[in-house]
Amino acid sequence: MEKQHHFPTISNIRLSATYSSADTQSLAGGDWYDAFELPQGGVMFSIGDAVGHGIEASMTMSRARQAIIGAALGNGDPGFVLARANETLMTGEAAFATAICGYIDPGTLELNYATAGHPSGIFMDKSGVAKILPHNGAPLGVEHGSCYPTFKLTVSHDSLLILFTDGLLEYDHDIIEGERRLLEVVNYIGVQRLANPARAIMEAILKRRKAPDDVAILTIAFRDCPMGGAKICGLRTNGRCSARCRKRGRALIGSPTLGGAGVRNWRVQAPFA
Repeated sequence: MEKQHHFPTISNIRLSATYSSADTQSLAGGDWYDAFELPQGGVMFSIGDAVGHGIEASMTMSRARQAIIGAALGNGDPGFVLARANETLMTGEAAFATAICGYIDPGTLELNYATAGHPSGIFMDKSGVAKILPHNGAPLGVEHGSCYPTFKLTVSHDSLLILFTDGLLEYDHDIIEGERRLLEVVNYIGVQRLANPARAIMEAILKRRKAPDDVAILTIAFRDCPMGGAKICGLRTNGRCSARCRKRGRALIGSPTLGGAGVRNWRVQAPFA
């Protein structure tokens, strides 16, 4: 079963995502994706995969996702966020999970991210060259006191960040070949300018085959701000949006759901979250 979500385009950041469940009878699973505005400004995003399947994996996924949100409210550094999430999963009976989380400054387009045992993201620059991003960090819930270094990436207009869970690489039970195929597909179809890069990648890789594992894909595209300058409509940044721009931003965002301490989710979490 596959689900797609249509996300709001907020000035110079556009998110797209898709999810395919290995279980045709249930949406319960361990994969997730998420993105939300922080009260202090900026965008925090995450994608991850809890080990296992079914209700247990879904419960671990929920704990990891909520731990990331809670930690991000106090500190937007992705390495800190994953370290806090790791300690949360170390308590109780939760299984471990892999994850990537990141923070985008919409004013400077600087992107910071950290990884926890998760497949590396792919970054495609404005010239169309795709590369695998560096990664380092143990899965969440494996060892107390794990450290997660934060990587810095300055993106530009017409560039694209592609994040995914390991089901996208393991569909043919060969991770190395899966990674090679993914890079080939990303380079070939020129996903930067597509309306929904996540769905295009899913369709090109799986080609209507049933994946043996859940698959989640989250893409973040960076565009020129239609009102001029590096501003994110509806978000607090160093710049100021015009009244027309603010109105447009509210219309695109719609009615956000409220998370802990007033964090505004963009309705971008997976359907099973």
